[in-house]
Amino acid sequence: MGGSIVSRRGFLGGVGSALIAALGGRALAGCGGEDVSVRIRRVDGSVQGSVAAVRASVVLTNRTQVAQTVPVRMTLTVGGTVIGTEEDMVDVAAAGIICWCLNIFLPSFRGSMSDATVTITVAEESETASLSTFGADPLRSCDYTCNF
Repeated sequence: MGGSIVSRRGFLGGVGSALIAALGGRALAGCGGEDVSVRIRRVDGSVQGSVAAVRASVVLTNRTQVAQTVPVRMTLTVGGTVIGTEEDMVDVAAAGIICWCLNIFLPSFRGSMSDATVTITVAEESETASLSTFGADPLRSCDYTCNF
């Protein structure tokens, strides 16, 4: 009798070990988190007349080998109250990194932005930052803020 006998316990232990090794290897390879991550580089604001504009420069990193179109949401909060939201779709190349800007325009703005924060949400990942600058000068271009 040349067969081998594997107990149920031994088989399940082997399958469990293989599963843990595969998931651990995936995490170590950088694929364990979200497929597209977000990092806020800079948030600037400007008031021209009664219109306030807030621009967030963000870096999006695609950690997969497949180009993706992802939803991006920017939320502007002042004093715990959401005062503006903007949503868009962004194309990110396979294994690509892009810097991209999203703007919120607030007509009839009156008030202070001293404690304003911006939250950027890409798919399931979010990052929050405070305004870097806020003044009366026009906002600088996205090329400038991405290379700042």
